[in-house]
Amino acid sequence: MANLLTATVDNTYAHVLLHVEYDAIGSTTAVVERSADGGVTWTAVRGSPLTLVGPDPAAGQRIANVYDSEAPFNTALTYRATSNFGVVVTAGPVTITVASGVSWMKDPARPWANLKISECVRNAFDVGCLPAPAEPALFVVYSGLGDQSRASDATLFPILNRSRPADVYAYRKDVVTSWQVASVTLTAANSIVMFYALGGPIFLQLAASYGWPDRYYQPGDVNEQRLSGDLTQPFRLWLAPLTVVDRPVGAAQGVVENTWCALKAAYGTWGNLAATTLTWGNVVAGDAIATDGYGFGPYGDGPYGDGG
Repeated sequence: MANLLTATVDNTYAHVLLHVEYDAIGSTTAVVERSADGGVTWTAVRGSPLTLVGPDPAAGQRIANVYDSEAPFNTALTYRATSNFGVVVTAGPVTITVASGVSWMKDPARPWANLKISECVRNAFDVGCLPAPAEPALFVVYSGLGDQSRASDATLFPILNRSRPADVYAYRKDVVTSWQVASVTLTAANSIVMFYALGGPIFLQLAASYGWPDRYYQPGDVNEQRLSGDLTQPFRLWLAPLTVVDRPVGAAQGVVENTWCALKAAYGTWGNLAATTLTWGNVVAGDAIATDGYGFGPYGDGPYGDGG
């Protein structure tokens, strides 16, 4: 047995599956970090520190799994994991390859709700000219970016018998803007409703050609507009004001790789599982595999669902 970290890219969902193992008795946690500049700077992957779980520590490897869905696209990524004993293992470089023109709207807290934006139209009404796929196709198209406003944080105080006011100022505020996408099917419309439902910050990763950096935003009120006078048509336009915010804290919802096959691979026998302090509640919650990552979601048995 050996300590290891593996990084497996899934371009379909624009994320990286990270799997860490430690063999030392007493290994209980691991901090997993990402570097996009060759190891100069590091960012903790959401959910770190991960809790290492598995067989009785005296019997075998302690493991954790987590998805990194906030890594930059088309960039060489290096990962490292550091155990509570300070043992470091690395993986990479790996690259999430995304085609030109493809963008993603992501929810850091609920990655199962992430939506791929696969097309671009110059005018929102042009979606009515696109070949409409049959339901339940998930089809979202980029429709527009608003102006970017950077508000001042300054106050001018008029002073008696002086021609100029006193100027008290601080750093200018970050961007306030807006964003809109169009949905072509009812399935896509329902998915956008689900995407915005939690109400928290979102993460936009837009195609490099737009000149729009990866940023976190707090959306305001989301406006839904029908794009056809024929109310039977599914086309919708979704407009949301956005304010740039700091990267939100907290783990992602759900548990990654929590399947019966993963339990068998981790423990070998029911006796080994029973020998731990884990309960069936822990097993259902995913604590027997890893306490961080993504798990059961509304979209079936995909990587965020119950089939792993």
